[in-house]
Amino acid sequence: RYTTVLRMPRFNMSPEEARVLANYFAAVDGVPFPYQENEPADPDYIASKQAAAVHAGLLEEGEDYLTESWKTLNGPLCVKCHSLGGRKFKVSDPAKDIQGPNLNVVNQRLRSDWLQLWIYNPKWITPYTSMPQNFPKNNSTQFPELFNGDPGSQNIGVRDALLNYPQLMENVGPIVYENPAAASPGADPAAGAE
Repeated sequence: RYTTVLRMPRFNMSPEEARVLANYFAAVDGVPFPYQENEPADPDYIASKQAAAVHAGLLEEGEDYLTESWKTLNGPLCVKCHSLGGRKFKVSDPAKDIQGPNLNVVNQRLRSDWLQLWIYNPKWITPYTSMPQNFPKNNSTQFPELFNGDPGSQNIGVRDALLNYPQLMENVGPIVYENPAAASPGADPAAGAE
């Protein structure tokens, strides 16, 4: 796979000059102020997502929305390329494996609407990226145990986990994804391995 190498240039600006420039770009783009607001970290937002997920049958009563989101983020898709959840990226084939960026500061750097679009289909933003579309619209069989297999909810859950990353690392801690099919008696142990 090809890798995307992006490097932000260093500008010799004071913090005030950088803020003025950022405000200008936000105004031109029509982003509502304050444009750094992180709605998915708001407790009212989390409570509404929790209630909606239980009502829609995506979570069982007593399951926690952010914990389910954290499990989805720490599942086999993201850890293939990213260091996250207290685990370092592991290279199995240096010729093919590409390390993605560290995800522990996403909540400080990215807007939630942009992040959701990126997770849904990264090629819409950067056509030459090596990041795949992880939660395709009609693939409910990929992780049926996470958000009842709903790829849209998995996509939003990953976004919300990233935007609550420090809180989840502190409250839930590292999670190792275990494929229920591989853990069940009589299942082929290689079936869940990737």
